[in-house]
Amino acid sequence: MMETTIIKTFLSQKLNQIREKGLAAVLLKLSVNLTISIVLVPVVLIVRLLRPVILIRFGMLPSQRIGHFAGNTEMILCERDYTNNDQKSCDLFYCRGFVSNYQLKRMWKRKLHIYPFVFYLSVLNKLLPGGDVHNIKLPSNRYKAKYLSLHGKHLDFTSKEKLLGKKYLNKVGLNDDDKFVCLYVRDSRYLDEVFGAKTRKDFSYHDYRDANINNLVEAAEYLADLGYYVFRIGYLVKNKINTDHPRIIDYATNGDRSEFLDIYLSAKCEFFLSSGGGITAVAEIFGRPCVAVNNIPLEFIHAQPKNLHIPRKLYSKEKRRFLTFKEIIDSGVGKFLRSIDYEHEKLECVENTPAEIKAITVEMVERLNGTWIADRMDDKLQQRFLEIYPDDVGKPMNKCGAEFLRQNKGLID
Repeated sequence: MMETTIIKTFLSQKLNQIREKGLAAVLLKLSVNLTISIVLVPVVLIVRLLRPVILIRFGMLPSQRIGHFAGNTEMILCERDYTNNDQKSCDLFYCRGFVSNYQLKRMWKRKLHIYPFVFYLSVLNKLLPGGDVHNIKLPSNRYKAKYLSLHGKHLDFTSKEKLLGKKYLNKVGLNDDDKFVCLYVRDSRYLDEVFGAKTRKDFSYHDYRDANINNLVEAAEYLADLGYYVFRIGYLVKNKINTDHPRIIDYATNGDRSEFLDIYLSAKCEFFLSSGGGITAVAEIFGRPCVAVNNIPLEFIHAQPKNLHIPRKLYSKEKRRFLTFKEIIDSGVGKFLRSIDYEHEKLECVENTPAEIKAITVEMVERLNGTWIADRMDDKLQQRFLEIYPDDVGKPMNKCGAEFLRQNKGLID
């Protein structure tokens, strides 16, 4: 099965390359790859012979999507800490194809052995029988909350990088003691224009996750009025943020955006306010608190305990009402990962309102400042929300927004 998958993927890639670069260029590259593979076959066999002494393993880092490149790669290191395997081993990695953020790659190379030739060793190891023990399997996203909450962060900036980041913050008006928040809203432009163009895939199945940046303006202006700076981040976004507040910086569209600053700002913010999207994982692996709004699907809420979230509500056109959260879980809708699945069930994915987003932002600020005062019913509402999730699904480790639960008691009954 593995060999069949590899062959199908290989043929599909080569056909795309022939269309783009021509047959001659592809044949030349194939001859080079074949030569490299033949040379490296003895290396793979030596790796097998060395197994009693040292276990050498090969793995691909998911570099094409920044959420996986950040989150899953961090989990490799967390799992290593967590398992504390006594066997002497050496893990080798490669990034194949498109790299979503080269600054992140540079930082991972300080912690992991990442080399292009490992691709050939990995493929040969999979093709030759008996190589499973030498394959590295990425930890599932479902374990991210557990690992990130148990272990410290593994990445840090060099002195030169810290100076570069501080210089940018000073340039746009921040003093050394000023706090800032990162704000991100997912839309489809990046996948369509960058990733989709490279892979020739249609990513419209992700559109149910899209959100309107201007639904977060009220929360952003609240933060700015408190004295925070707010950086709206993102790469190739559809719309500018509709505000003229001097402390709100539309970094995603003003020409300042860079791969380095994407990582630096996400890693150094007071907290990260996000409406879905992979770059949230960058903030998480640096231990920054996150506020997740418009969370969907409902079963995929596995963030760290200090984070907050509010889910989207699902309106049933047939029942002419919102589905309760229990109905969403019990019916399987809480696992839906494609727009067409919601359309087939005649469900509308309703974005969180500006008031809902502001309320959970206020809650995060007050929790971080130590001024949050819970309503006497808040703990009971949180418990009722958690009881919706059966044990085999896994209960969210973070809290649902208190005001959201107060206003939607009928959906958790």
